[in-house]
Amino acid sequence: MRILIVGLNYAPEQVGIAVYTTGMAEALALKGHEVRVVAGQPYYPGWRIMAGFSAWGWSKRTENGVTITRVPHYIPNQPTGKKRVIHHATFAASSLLPALWQGAVWR
Repeated sequence: MRILIVGLNYAPEQVGIAVYTTGMAEALALKGHEVRVVAGQPYYPGWRIMAGFSAWGWSKRTENGVTITRVPHYIPNQPTGKKRVIHHATFAASSLLPALWQGAVWR
């Protein structure tokens, strides 16, 4: 089965929902499914981009049998309610085309 997961947080983040999303994707890949993830750039819990990643670039790599497309998004260094809304909105906007593209060509 082909499975597409769209989620803001994914490994190498080691806390929060990223742990569960990563675990689910990798477990499904181990069971023989083709798994792809569209995720944001890793930033949590420090609220700054992790080393080796670009806050404003797209990237694609395969890790542990899962193909991960990273999309750019705004990461506030001092998150407030308003800034978090912008944070999530920029992820939604930048992940829309990659998710639609995967759905259209990889089904």
